[in-house]
Amino acid sequence: MLAAPRNSAHTAPSLRLLLTGCVEGPDLNLQRQCFAILQRLVELWVGSIPGFEAYVLNEVLPVCFSAPAQPHFSLKNAAALPLLESSAALQKAILAEYANAQPAATEKKARAERMAKKGFFKKWLKKMATAEVVTIQGKLVRLAPE
Repeated sequence: MLAAPRNSAHTAPSLRLLLTGCVEGPDLNLQRQCFAILQRLVELWVGSIPGFEAYVLNEVLPVCFSAPAQPHFSLKNAAALPLLESSAALQKAILAEYANAQPAATEKKARAERMAKKGFFKKWLKKMATAEVVTIQGKLVRLAPE
């Protein structure tokens, strides 16, 4: 419902409110519930809503680490362990969704490894080390030798 086009004006403020709820205390149970909601959104929206992947990496993931760093968080509180479990579950969901959504990145990595085995990068670095450096419009430019 939140992802529906007619509700798009409410999406960003709602997500901001969830992120705030994950960090601000002193109610650790409320924080845990905010993490659980974000986990569900990650499971549903990563890969289906454009731009949400970047939002998760830039905004949601750092909250997982900043919540336990807040002054009101104490491991002596009985609600602290369930909060940490919710944060870890969200991180696992992020990892699982990105593993499913990033097969192209895996292929790029495999290609780079194949190129490295063939010595491509060593040849390129050697070539660039002998290149001439000139200044064009105030910028240094390295010209590869012919």
